[in-house]
Amino acid sequence: MNALVLAAGRGARLGLDLPKCLLEVGGRTLLDRQLDAFERVGVERVSVVVGYGAGAVARACRGRAALVENRHFATTNSLYSLWVGRDALRGETFLINGDVLADQGIYARLAVARGSAMAVDPSSGRDAEHMKVVASDGRVRRIGKHLPPDRAAGESLGLMKLGAACARALGRAAADLVAEGRSRTWAPAALDRILDRHPVEVADVGDAPWVEIDFPEDLHYARRVVAPKIDGPAVARVS
Repeated sequence: MNALVLAAGRGARLGLDLPKCLLEVGGRTLLDRQLDAFERVGVERVSVVVGYGAGAVARACRGRAALVENRHFATTNSLYSLWVGRDALRGETFLINGDVLADQGIYARLAVARGSAMAVDPSSGRDAEHMKVVASDGRVRRIGKHLPPDRAAGESLGLMKLGAACARALGRAAADLVAEGRSRTWAPAALDRILDRHPVEVADVGDAPWVEIDFPEDLHYARRVVAPKIDGPAVARVS
């Protein structure tokens, strides 16, 4: 399996001057945790799309991942990073946002899923900031922040595994959207375009600890709640 990490963004809303993937939780960066998780589920090649603080991310990788640069990170969004990293979408491929902290069990569940599967938390998905998922018969039907909360089956964690055909189609959809001038939109817009032709299973992970870190309160929650659940209570004392 391959993995693609979208990590070009800066933690501006966190008030920090560093790439979000280098946030430390429990004495380890988010990126380091993701690389470890991928290794445990048998991922053989990881590509990381970098932008802000690219040099720092490269040093943090320590040769564990290939780097692809989004030189226009300041004026684009995750869709453009997905397009920049599209060559990594070969065979079964994990796709994750660089600001996600998730329990190892979530990676393991996705790894054994047949075809494509998306980690979804059914207890969330009501706020405007949430990447909402509409689902039926165990399949993702729509995804986007703009979707009505009353239709949402939950929130996407920003972590999924793509089957080989879905991975290829996602790369093509990202290229089409960029060609249409949609570089400032979110990466799930490309997925939303292909869901009718490429089934994606809902992986219900509402019972597992996770957080996507966008705001200071998310970082606090990651350090005081999520990391201790993943690593054990002692981690709270070193965050």
